[in-house]
Amino acid sequence: MDSARKRFVRALAWLSFLLYLILIVYVMFLSEEFGRTIKGSHFRYNLKLGKEIKRFWYNRDYLGFKASFINIFGNIITFIPFGFILPMLTKKKIYKNIIAVTILAAVFSFTIEITQFHYRIGAFDVDDIALNTLGGFLGCITYHICNTIRVLLKKK
Repeated sequence: MDSARKRFVRALAWLSFLLYLILIVYVMFLSEEFGRTIKGSHFRYNLKLGKEIKRFWYNRDYLGFKASFINIFGNIITFIPFGFILPMLTKKKIYKNIIAVTILAAVFSFTIEITQFHYRIGAFDVDDIALNTLGGFLGCITYHICNTIRVLLKKK
């Protein structure tokens, strides 16, 4: 890939990442659909890994498919772009490392959860952190698969 094209791709990645972050802030802190505009009167939290995942899975008929899907798979899907776009933002190899990107996804998710807890918007949930981290990991894996395919096709 020539230098001008690389700069264009990197600029597009930065724009995509910025739009992604804006969307994350909206969904996690402002979205009425997810009950984010009503500040709770007390702190809500889940510190037991798997508790909310099990609750949503076993009660999906009662809670509804949409609520269960969003809570379980929505958290994963939401962080796939994080893991996919982050490696494209810089030339530094550390940001292309799957473990480093996964750790950054966990830190970013923890930051969101602790902010929600502090402002009593939503709840602090370790399940969300685990699912978001999984999404970041899957996004980075997808980036590496796509990049490998791109390199192989370029050689032909």
